[in-house]
Amino acid sequence: MAFELDELAARSRAQKLSSIDVKGGSFAISNMGRTMKGGQGAGILPLGYSGMVACGSVIDVPVVDDGKVVPGKVLPLTLTFDHRVVNGIAAWRFYADVVKGIEEIVV
Repeated sequence: MAFELDELAARSRAQKLSSIDVKGGSFAISNMGRTMKGGQGAGILPLGYSGMVACGSVIDVPVVDDGKVVPGKVLPLTLTFDHRVVNGIAAWRFYADVVKGIEEIVV
């Protein structure tokens, strides 16, 4: 299984995934960081998928910390979901958990 996962990851990095490689998925993760330096966007759901998270590159921005403007870092992150399949409140809770998990790793 580890070998197959390594092979799949290598094909993905080389942008050589076939339709069979991605068949049966229900949720996607997209890294737009390399192509959208400092920008952000929402991913387009692949046919049959119920949702996806897309992230851009970490960017330096001014943030407010304890009432003072200081240098900070922000990760643009979007959630796209099919509202016919996923309730908006459940999607928001999932997104909040993803953000919290990332913040716990960074802080």
